[in-house]
Amino acid sequence: MKKLVTIGDSLTFCYGISMQSCWTHILEHHLKIKVINKGINGDTTLGMLSRFEADVVQSQPHYVMIMGGTNDLMMGNHVNHVTHNVDKMIEMANESHIDVILAVPPPIDVENVREEWIVDTDFASVYISMLDYRKNLLDFAQHYNLIAIDFFQEMYNHTNGTIDHLFIDGIHLNEEGNAILSNIAISNLRPLLLDTEKRSFKNTECRG
Repeated sequence: MKKLVTIGDSLTFCYGISMQSCWTHILEHHLKIKVINKGINGDTTLGMLSRFEADVVQSQPHYVMIMGGTNDLMMGNHVNHVTHNVDKMIEMANESHIDVILAVPPPIDVENVREEWIVDTDFASVYISMLDYRKNLLDFAQHYNLIAIDFFQEMYNHTNGTIDHLFIDGIHLNEEGNAILSNIAISNLRPLLLDTEKRSFKNTECRG
């Protein structure tokens, strides 16, 4: 069975909802692969980088999905700093022959972020930074020839541009939001897994 590690923050951990409703759990069930959820609430890309060896490399997965950066941008970290950390994680995965799936985090709903969070953070600016970050990640994916899942744009595509009903608090996704996230991931990953199975089958035939 193929193994996928998903490393990230609370959006990967699925803060605020049951594990059965978490998009990574749904992904595992529908694609029949082993998914190891290494999301940590409040984590940043620097934190993800610091635990990448232990949480990803030592698990020896076939694939790793990297999705982080939202917390970095909420803390005011520069987009280039965030993408640098992601770049280092990609390098570590490549050195360990782990296929990288680069995920662009879903958008935030600026108008409905919890009031106590607005005091310290300009979420309109965070949203603009997320657009720059999205571009950097997609450029990375093209440069490294990686599979990219653009959750940011595809969530808008799946809802005709209306996303306010998908959040618990403007940042974390509710059950419906997680269902959409899983559908996006499944549609992007199924061709990859099928192609891998075909190549594996051909190699077995050749050895036979």
